[in-house]
Amino acid sequence: MLQKNLVTTSLANGTYILAVSGGVDSMVMLDMLSKQYSSKMKHRFIVAHVDHGIRENASRDAAFVENAAAKYGYMFEKIESKLGPDASEARAREARYGFLARIQKKYNAQAVITAHHQDDVIETAIINILRGTNRRGLTALESHEEGILRPFLQLSKNDIVAYANQKNLEWVEDETNTDTKYTRNYVRHVILPRWSQENKASLVSIIETLRGLNTQIDAELSKLVDRKLHKDTLVMSRSWFVHLPHDVAKEVLVYMFRKTGVKEYDSALIERLVVDIKVGKNGKRYDLCCHQIVELTKRSARFSGRKK
Repeated sequence: MLQKNLVTTSLANGTYILAVSGGVDSMVMLDMLSKQYSSKMKHRFIVAHVDHGIRENASRDAAFVENAAAKYGYMFEKIESKLGPDASEARAREARYGFLARIQKKYNAQAVITAHHQDDVIETAIINILRGTNRRGLTALESHEEGILRPFLQLSKNDIVAYANQKNLEWVEDETNTDTKYTRNYVRHVILPRWSQENKASLVSIIETLRGLNTQIDAELSKLVDRKLHKDTLVMSRSWFVHLPHDVAKEVLVYMFRKTGVKEYDSALIERLVVDIKVGKNGKRYDLCCHQIVELTKRSARFSGRKK
């Protein structure tokens, strides 16, 4: 019964990049996909591993994953980011997804597959509520995203560990996963253990309901904003923006962030930038994450990549 219910995404024929850290989640994903898609004629898997350079013994994990890839008969790719022990979660995530995107492009792969599960959905929702990233913070992890598949989002951590034990799988433990100085670890080890299963199920239900509402709201936002952009560019009229109600203006700004690939922002940045777009001086510039910038002219707010 457990094996039948684990993989919840059907894969079209093609090449896929498997993001494998060596932890129990990704090792279960690797084992499950290898069994479900055993024909290498139709499905080609490339195992990708990121050594963030945060831990001294991270090379152990890379070697473990490389050996596992060889065992399953898959190609292996890795990168050493050398971020250092003080790197933030956001910086590590940006480096990880940047590498995975490059590997996807290298092999012309259909998608990157990650082992995120239901507990990750709950943790991410709580973190984003704390960060104040508006209604979309609750639904940040999608099973299908552009270039990314997450087939385990309906499964709990307990389901995954049970499968690993049942199949006698081996995995490595990242000792930083218990360090509560990281926000996600604090949520995982301090907040969630106090929640009942009913509490968790209730939040998951709310997330699913909001996901449907978000789809409808985003469709309306697209109609509202896209017809106001200058000749299909990412240039927005400030005179139009200034007349928007404040809360609507915040939604429009978040929509523009999504269009330009900005993923790291909080409520304080949104509030500050909404006000500046409305009343700020000509020539002001914001440097954001992911090589994106916002520049103000007398009549417009221009969203674009950072000039090099």
